[in-house]
Amino acid sequence: MDSQIESFISRCGLCQIHQSKNVKEPLIAQDIPMLAFSKVGCDILELGGKYYTAKSSREIIKFWLEVFSRFGIPKTIICDNVPFNSYECKQFANTYNFEIITSSPNYPKGHGPNYPKGHGLAEKAVHICKNILKKSANEQQVLLSLLEYRNSKIKDLDFTPSQLLQNRRCRTKLPITDTLLKPKLNDGLEMQFQNKIENYRNHYNKTAKPKKEFKVLDKVLFWTDGRYKPAPLDLPKTAHHVNNGLGLLSNKLIQFQNEMSLGW
Repeated sequence: MDSQIESFISRCGLCQIHQSKNVKEPLIAQDIPMLAFSKVGCDILELGGKYYTAKSSREIIKFWLEVFSRFGIPKTIICDNVPFNSYECKQFANTYNFEIITSSPNYPKGHGPNYPKGHGLAEKAVHICKNILKKSANEQQVLLSLLEYRNSKIKDLDFTPSQLLQNRRCRTKLPITDTLLKPKLNDGLEMQFQNKIENYRNHYNKTAKPKKEFKVLDKVLFWTDGRYKPAPLDLPKTAHHVNNGLGLLSNKLIQFQNEMSLGW
């Protein structure tokens, strides 16, 4: 009788609209880049009600050019959608031969359609920068704090951000020998990265549950505005395109979708 009641309720359209949001899915981590600055996270920081007066595509591209002139052009930039998914940014990426991967709408925790959740690349960097800004009295102290951070070991790794990017430590106000400042290959880095991600995956997947694979034109319910709404499926990927009747909502993660019962 319990199974019959469950089956009957699952066919109720109103019940399907207001059902609880899906549990998270198993972690699918991105490939680990083995070249420095080949995969870069990008985000816009706002702090204490203060925000950038200009966040247009032109300003973003100008900033990218300044960074590229110092470190080279990355292969991939992982970011939110607005303004990075604009026509101008896409054209710039084509001209400079790199790929822009944007996060799913309403799900910025994991940048990229094959990255439902993970280190949070740019999100984590923004969090760290905000903490540094809050604790710094002036611009000079901010820059010094950033230098110290870039020279501090990353959790679960034997390397600093400076070593990951430049294969060397930076000289700071703290005493250090010339031997430690010499450039050195990051031996064992790949294995440490793999172990770090595997440990995170095992911890994350304890409360995760895989979802059913969908097919093109399957009728699904997608989560938006605090409830599920019906829509046909357009692309069978981890991040789907769903048609909501008003146009395509791209990159909707399976976590935000449910199969529509026949009784709808």
